[in-house]
Amino acid sequence: MSASVQSMFERLARTIGHPELIEDARFVTNEDRAGNCDALNAILCDYFGARSLAENLAIMEEAGVTVAPVLSAGDLVDHPYAEGRGLFVATADADLGSCSVPMPVPRLTRTPGSVSRPAPKLGEHTDEILDLVEGRNR
Repeated sequence: MSASVQSMFERLARTIGHPELIEDARFVTNEDRAGNCDALNAILCDYFGARSLAENLAIMEEAGVTVAPVLSAGDLVDHPYAEGRGLFVATADADLGSCSVPMPVPRLTRTPGSVSRPAPKLGEHTDEILDLVEGRNR
């Protein structure tokens, strides 16, 4: 097990006021913690659930514990991380006006992906596809 994983767990245990977890046989190693994740999650949920997201992030940052919020898709679109990484791009949509769509993954240096148009409407290309598949000519 990585020393950094263990030191992070120990820092977390102390920060949430449960230093005894460091010596608890259920949580001594990362493998032990994974095998007892329900018990550990209950302890963590009690701690984190008693505070706001902002409070939890501030406490963990001050303690040097690496954490990040779990974001909904809607929250992620406007999140500074996603904006800074260019994870979404605004595109025109006939029904919505403008909407954010994910950029293609993976990002390749020589052949970067792009979004050139919105998704087609249901059935928009049916005839074209059937012409190709069935060899039809119109």
